[in-house]
Amino acid sequence: MTKSLIKDKINHYGFSHQEMQVVKCVIKGLSNKEIASVLDISENTVKEYLSNIFRKAGVSNRTTLAVKILLGNRQNKKLNSSS
Repeated sequence: MTKSLIKDKINHYGFSHQEMQVVKCVIKGLSNKEIASVLDISENTVKEYLSNIFRKAGVSNRTTLAVKILLGNRQNKKLNSSS
């Protein structure tokens, strides 16, 4: 998947610039501590961003967020068709 396609999917949820940076780090598999270090913010700020990101994306964890961003509607359609 290209970087521009991922960016478009991330933009779909109305994330702020900083939230988009956090999402990109989550997709790379970084921990909260690593994200804080990379973005030069506190771990508590990372947790606040993640809470907002999860709410906006309608997910409850990092793995589901990454899957939703990377697979998008393809995964949703597959899940719905198997029910």
